[in-house]
Amino acid sequence: MLGYIPLGLILGWIRPEHFLADYGAVFIGQTIGFMIIFFIMRARCRAEVKELNRLIEKKDKENNSDKTDGR
Repeated sequence: MLGYIPLGLILGWIRPEHFLADYGAVFIGQTIGFMIIFFIMRARCRAEVKELNRLIEKKDKENNSDKTDGR
C-alpha cells in the first residue's frame, strides 16, 4: 500500500481530488484479496497439520504395539 499511493498519484491511477475515495477503494480491494488468500492458505495448512498429526498418531500406535509384543 505504501508503494501504491505515490505510484498511483504519479501515474494517475488515483486522482488527487478523489484521493480518499480512490485510496479507500484500493484499500478495501487489497484487504479483501489478502483475506481470500489468507483463508485459503489457512485451510491448506490446517489440512496439512491434521494429516501430519494423523501420521504421528499412527506411528505412535505402531511403536506402542511393538513394545507390547516384546520386540
